[in-house]
Amino acid sequence: MNYVTVVLRYLSFALFYTFLTTSVFADETFSLEGVSDSQLQEYVVSSVRDQVESLDELPDYRLEQLVITALRSKGYYDAAVYDVLEPPTDKGRLVRLSLGAQYIISSIDITPASHKAALDIRTLLKKPLDASTILKRQEQILATITGDGCYFKSSISHDVVLDKKRKTANLTFVLSLGTEAHFGETTFLGAPDIDREYLRSFLAYKKGDCWKHGKLTKTISNLLGTGLLNAALPKRPDAPDRDGLVPITFELKPRDKRSIRLGTSFFTDERFGGIIDWTNRNIGGAGESLALRLRANYLRQNATLIYKDPIFFSKKQSLTVTNKLEQEDNDTFREKSLVSEALVNRSITDIFSIDAGPGFEVLRITEDAESTTYGLLYFISGINLDTRDNPLDPTKGLVISSRITPFYDVLGEVTPFIRSEVTASTYLSFHNLPAKPVLALRTGVGTITSNTTDEIPASKRFYAGGGGSVRGVGYQEAGPFEDGDPTGGRSLLELSTELRMRFSESFGGVLFVDAGAAFDERYPSFDDSLFIGAGPGIRYFTGFGPLRLDVGFPMNKRDVLDDSFQVYVSIGQAY
Repeated sequence: MNYVTVVLRYLSFALFYTFLTTSVFADETFSLEGVSDSQLQEYVVSSVRDQVESLDELPDYRLEQLVITALRSKGYYDAAVYDVLEPPTDKGRLVRLSLGAQYIISSIDITPASHKAALDIRTLLKKPLDASTILKRQEQILATITGDGCYFKSSISHDVVLDKKRKTANLTFVLSLGTEAHFGETTFLGAPDIDREYLRSFLAYKKGDCWKHGKLTKTISNLLGTGLLNAALPKRPDAPDRDGLVPITFELKPRDKRSIRLGTSFFTDERFGGIIDWTNRNIGGAGESLALRLRANYLRQNATLIYKDPIFFSKKQSLTVTNKLEQEDNDTFREKSLVSEALVNRSITDIFSIDAGPGFEVLRITEDAESTTYGLLYFISGINLDTRDNPLDPTKGLVISSRITPFYDVLGEVTPFIRSEVTASTYLSFHNLPAKPVLALRTGVGTITSNTTDEIPASKRFYAGGGGSVRGVGYQEAGPFEDGDPTGGRSLLELSTELRMRFSESFGGVLFVDAGAAFDERYPSFDDSLFIGAGPGIRYFTGFGPLRLDVGFPMNKRDVLDDSFQVYVSIGQAY
């Protein structure tokens, strides 16, 4: 079966599945008669759907009200609904209406008038009376006027006067500037186990700084970002004191200091797995954490002790010390290892960071009935970019991770080698469409500098196949084989596409295509075929992330090696 056939079959399946999910499983929808603009139709339907749990139970009079409100927000103040019909179509109820003219902004003013000279408010003249555009411009005006000042409790609103005859509107922005103020003393109440100087390091302002509400909001975000607090509620007076200072008191509600997390998974190739996590989030009073993580399934078992210092010589740096004891027994090798590493992460910006640090691993690998012990000294260096909106269930953004790790065997069993890998994922949201689809794309590339694959310890080679790689192909089985067992390779290429849909608050579905392989060559060889897996999945959304069930089918199935399908059950999206 060639790639073209595979792609065509998958696209046909995807289109049919998408049709089912958007027309059969979605809530009842409705259509408009009297609105020829398709974009306006989509806006009104989407606006109404976002305000109700289900259109099925929405009475006709309430549907009329929501439609009229949506049309007025776009400037159609003369719109009137004169009938709601329920024809036997897949588009649900039919709302028949008279749209009328769209009102145009004919004049713009601002009060107090002293601000007219500082602002160009004419950009909205002769534009439609669109509520979202006006509100956006309103916030821009407030930010511009207060940007250089220290105003306390500033606000802005707008008034609209319609001219029914001319179908125009007079728009006036009303600005209220507070008195000038500066930040005063900051105190903390509650959470006595957390060091106060540690908390102060997250303040986005200093005493005497010009009052900016955004700095207060940033501080709250910083405090909650420590992971130690459930709430940080700021209390401040209604007005500055006689010196123009605003003292702030944060009422803190701490999270439980210790927690235990249990989990399970099932992959056809790895069978059942269990997860136990114990965490102490604040062992030293300044956010230092200690975690013990136990993982076990049919192929791998490990115990990991992790210490993290969130402020390591700088607010922008953290230190993570990891010690791990692991064993693995698969078709390729048997391994027992002890790993110890220290990694320093430095944040360059809110979305970009670098990390580096040394590590040492003692491992004993049995391969082809021969056992070898290695003592690998290594140094990790990496860069990370992350703009995702939600790490557990992203709907937009980008994440890129790159690592280069040179290895040196102090026991002399192998020559030095360098392992390099880059992974990237991006997420494209189409929330205006039914089922709010998200297109998730992922790629991974890796290479190892070595003369032959045999010179690399088996556990350090690249492998493809399995629940975190090419779904539908067995664990580590998307690559070269020798004597019936996978051998891994010196390079890796993985590509994944996933269409994620949400049918309700609790349930969703996916369609995926994964492709990839490990290669014996130092760089991915495009002369060799990629292994391809595809299939559907179900998602159940919880407060801590989605539960996933995927069924993967090998598209270029090997008669002896591949099963007809693979099943994967775990927590979180595939990537």
